[in-house]
Amino acid sequence: VLAKLPEAVALADTMGVPLADYMVAPPFVNLPGETYETFRESVCERLETLDEGIFEFIIHPSFDSPEIRSINPYWEKRVWEARLCRDEMFIKTIERCGFKRVTWRDVPQLVKR
Repeated sequence: VLAKLPEAVALADTMGVPLADYMVAPPFVNLPGETYETFRESVCERLETLDEGIFEFIIHPSFDSPEIRSINPYWEKRVWEARLCRDEMFIKTIERCGFKRVTWRDVPQLVKR
């Protein structure tokens, strides 16, 4: 698969399909001693280090439920990710860094060619 990556990137460029410059994903598992607050702080600190470009922030948010607890051993992290999306500190970090929240549908109009 990796051998085909340069070819796929060139094809995307030819077709005008924008690709992410960065993919940001917090660790999927709970880290030792991690709390919601330390998780949030690490995500905000990471966002503050990004340069200009397109980045994809990958999370798997979920609300606390018996179902998520039964199917995912890291359910608490999924609940934290949902909470993060509504967290004032996280939202202010996004605003302070000048990020614009968009969908992939919006990206072609925003990319300068």
